Amino acid sequence: MANDQEMSGWTELLHSSTKLLEHAGPSSHFPPLQRNLDQLESLSKKLKSKTLRAEAPSQSISATRQ
Repeated sequence: MANDQEMSGWTELLHSSTKLLEHAGPSSHFPPLQRNLDQLESLSKKLKSKTLRAEAPSQSISATRQ
């Protein structure tokens, strides 16, 4: 379980995000995006897989130099 300090950090982050959204007006340059948790999970896994593929060659090269 999370301790009080961790929960305080999350609560503060939520509060500051909410304030930011309140002050930000709609923008024609950046339309608002809404995602549900399933979509966020899917997109984060897709991004992670791209990152892992990009990092793999450099890790194997550095491993051969040691």
